[in-house]
Amino acid sequence: MNYLLVGRSGVLETIIAALVLLNGAEVSVEDINQVGAFADINRDKKGEPIFIKADQVGNKVYTLGISNYKLISKISTELARVAGQEKPNLTVITIEIKGDNITYYLSRLGTLPIVGSLFLNLAKQRLLSRRPQIINACKDIVYHRFPNNIMLVSAKPIRES
Repeated sequence: MNYLLVGRSGVLETIIAALVLLNGAEVSVEDINQVGAFADINRDKKGEPIFIKADQVGNKVYTLGISNYKLISKISTELARVAGQEKPNLTVITIEIKGDNITYYLSRLGTLPIVGSLFLNLAKQRLLSRRPQIINACKDIVYHRFPNNIMLVSAKPIRES
């Protein structure tokens, strides 16, 4: 199964959501910084899916930033239906998190000559400072969509009392 996480940007909140899908709730700043596409505005501007990682079973996770991101899930579902696929190989998850507009616009200002790097650093700092809220929002999105998902595993074993 392939997973495509779509949002306004494919290199900001959607990367954290992809890591939540892969790792569960345990997403550290180091995990985020290890993703090569994190806050890479040039990769985001291409409008192509960005491969994040595959899990142990071979499920691949991608992110995509696009202006009409809410339509992608509907289009994907309809294309699978028209193609006669009972069980599509692609699951699209729409990522929309309260407050992501500010980070998105700061990142877009990051494309400006000379001062752009300042805005991009502000976008990164804002995103990382909001990491706990974003992880909780992504957990809600992912857990509600996939309550029995085998990809969501605990980082530590659960102790029985």
